[in-house]
Amino acid sequence: MKYHVCKCFSLMAWGLALFFFGCGGSSDSAADANPAGSADVNPTGTADVGISDTLASPERISSDSFEKEFLSHSASVFVDERDGRTYKVVTIGTDPDGTNSDWIAENMKVAMDGSLCSDPAGCEVYGRYYTVESAQLACPAGWHLPSRAEYERLLERVGMNPVEQSLYLVDRVDELGRVTNKFGFSALLAGSCNVFLLAVDPEYCNASVGLNATFVTSDSYALVIGLDNVSFESVSTIEPTMTVAIKNFYSVRCKR
Repeated sequence: MKYHVCKCFSLMAWGLALFFFGCGGSSDSAADANPAGSADVNPTGTADVGISDTLASPERISSDSFEKEFLSHSASVFVDERDGRTYKVVTIGTDPDGTNSDWIAENMKVAMDGSLCSDPAGCEVYGRYYTVESAQLACPAGWHLPSRAEYERLLERVGMNPVEQSLYLVDRVDELGRVTNKFGFSALLAGSCNVFLLAVDPEYCNASVGLNATFVTSDSYALVIGLDNVSFESVSTIEPTMTVAIKNFYSVRCKR
């Protein structure tokens, strides 16, 4: 009797083992059938599919028009309808009215009178340079050229002092290996284009590349972000000691 009881329990144990292994096998086969997970089922779902994934796999979007429509409504990118360029967008805090403080996280590249590139390769990396006047028209519909006050609020949000502000706004690796570009603003050290150097040789007009990032404001200032400092400089179309117009060129960022 004892032998039969033991044999019965042994058979039950084998049965349970086969049942559990069988369940595990069916789960694995289901995973193999859809290794990418549910995100591939809904490629336009912003909750599951990152923008970088979508851009890296354009076959997920069948037409250019659909791609632009998807990207233009994303919280991470914006498509400029004037030339079809796609720009990264970052939200850094909120504005005084409680809305998101959205910034285009790249230098503008739209071509227009009063703008220039020292060379095509540099234009793709650093964006175009704009005069004080043309900068007023460089931002796309729904966006605007930020004022000094708006840049000052941005600086207050990202750091307690100029060193922190530079560190967290500029996209670079500093000599101490500290984390940079903490807020995704991705400022590039594109410098500015000096009109006198431009007259000598266009290739040298942006001699300050690598030294600072210079963004013109809507109210005749320029935010200058150096490697370890931040300051505002007054800009003008009239040189104080001369009667001729001085048209230096600056980088442009846009705010919504």
